[in-house]
Amino acid sequence: MLHDLTQAARYCDHCVVMGDGRVLRQGSPDQALSWSAVAQDFAVDSWVTHDPDGQRPVIQPRRRMRDTDPETWPSTMPAELHHKQR
Repeated sequence: MLHDLTQAARYCDHCVVMGDGRVLRQGSPDQALSWSAVAQDFAVDSWVTHDPDGQRPVIQPRRRMRDTDPETWPSTMPAELHHKQR
């Protein structure tokens, strides 16, 4: 079990993201740790890039979304997250 999302992406072929004792999503690191997945599951705005060696996701948190005005969130934010956070 890893709590560092970048380490999980680097060392796992399959990720299971859990919250409040239940499975929120699972899949490859690219699927389970995408920008929209991190935003939905953790309400965190982050930069998600890929490392040059293994092409694995590198997740750099920017800020918690609940601390900012939803109107300022990126336009790629899924609509259901806008409604959840208001």
